[in-house]
Amino acid sequence: MSNCLQQFEAVFCSDRSIYLGNISGKTMKKAFLLTSMTAISTFYLSSPVFASVYIKYSNQDSTKHVMTVKMDGQTKEVTFNGNTTGAATIQGSGKVAVIETSCGQVEIEDESEIKIKDGCIKVL
Repeated sequence: MSNCLQQFEAVFCSDRSIYLGNISGKTMKKAFLLTSMTAISTFYLSSPVFASVYIKYSNQDSTKHVMTVKMDGQTKEVTFNGNTTGAATIQGSGKVAVIETSCGQVEIEDESEIKIKDGCIKVL
């Protein structure tokens, strides 16, 4: 049992095994509470990784548009295929993105629906 940590009557090892000794109900509740708090805090600290902006679009132009997107201080690209209705996801840690078009900048929020015509975006 190398690389193990004893908490109460339980022993937690780095290989994720748990050894339980003579544990009373009260000690088991403490061990469960400690494990639960660790799992919950790990989830909340890693949640920004799962953020993104999801866009439903209708491109009425016959041409495919590749547009520049600013999100989280970074520049990315998003592609809208011609004469199609589809969806695009812009990965990042926020829920708002700014798309640069030939008609100017458009701020898009997560779950937005947009229409593209003549290279310009209109949020529906």
